[in-house]
Amino acid sequence: MLGGGGATPPSCVIGDETTWNLDLYAICFYRHESTIHLMYLQLRSDLLNDRFSCTAAQAVRLGALAARVETRSGPPPDKSATSHYLPPSLLRGRTSAGLHRTLVDQWNRMREMAPDDAKIQFIQVCSEQCCRRRFAK
Repeated sequence: MLGGGGATPPSCVIGDETTWNLDLYAICFYRHESTIHLMYLQLRSDLLNDRFSCTAAQAVRLGALAARVETRSGPPPDKSATSHYLPPSLLRGRTSAGLHRTLVDQWNRMREMAPDDAKIQFIQVCSEQCCRRRFAK
């Protein structure tokens, strides 16, 4: 049991991968800044290493949130940074100019969001929308 009372998230086996549903016990019970930062870093790494099943729109939203965390009040990410925010599976077969434009549009909508709020929202989006995490056996 995690977080003092919830059940362990259900899992299933698909081919040679185990799929776990993310559950954010930690958001409810561990609001410490460093814990949230570590969760954010792990989930961001998982996104960039294609360990999530999420739509292109969800991946772009997560990329924009990550850019908000990193750029703080600075300028939007430049075109060369697109691969720093989006998973390789999304970049394959798509034009980087179109993805960059979409990423910056999302980033602009979040312009007033504080970086710490962007981290929390990143974790929440991963939990609520990109709820399947893949681990190779």
